[in-house]
Amino acid sequence: PRFSACCLDGKVSLPAFATPSATWQAFFNGEHPHSATFLQNICQYNNAFSFLSLGVSFDLNVMRRSGPYVFQIQGQLAHLMGSLTTSDSPRYTQIYMLGNPEVQVQAQLHNSSLSSEVIQELQAELLTVNPYAQQWQFAFERLSEVSNVRYLAIRLLQTTRDPRQYNLLTSPNEVAAVILRENEEEFTHGREFIAASHTRRELSRFDELHPANMPLRFVLFL
Repeated sequence: PRFSACCLDGKVSLPAFATPSATWQAFFNGEHPHSATFLQNICQYNNAFSFLSLGVSFDLNVMRRSGPYVFQIQGQLAHLMGSLTTSDSPRYTQIYMLGNPEVQVQAQLHNSSLSSEVIQELQAELLTVNPYAQQWQFAFERLSEVSNVRYLAIRLLQTTRDPRQYNLLTSPNEVAAVILRENEEEFTHGREFIAASHTRRELSRFDELHPANMPLRFVLFL
């Protein structure tokens, strides 16, 4: 596609959207046996696979009023990413690093009424077509090979630094690297971010300007 107003008359490259897989199309087009329940609960299914959580303070007083639904927050809007070190109740990115598919399904079904069959099929499809899911699997495999590492980070790599070029993520080997450091001060700023450390297990802030922000939050849509 060529756009004149927003893309400098073709100087900025915007590749066409990739064709969704057959499974994805079946779910969204009503051709899958579980399409109805999937589309009815699509937000819950997306949240089950999301890498990030929405870090906001909700104004519940506004939400309880009659009339159209109003989503209002207090303070700053941010997204949070979980630690790479799994906990007793794994969530977000930790789910992709459990290794055992059956355990992953149980973690995603925690406190929900979602279909385990749909979860299993979506999970298998994401690990096949989603570069971020593949990236965290790659990180899990890499971390399984090392021990006694105090500080960790995941770095999202780009194919070019040209700000006019949209950098499409394609495979885990191209977009991910596990960075091991002796101390926290060695981490650089910008695209590289601290995803976890053994001494700090709380959620870490994910830069809202990072191009991976939306795909990591809305996994089933982007």
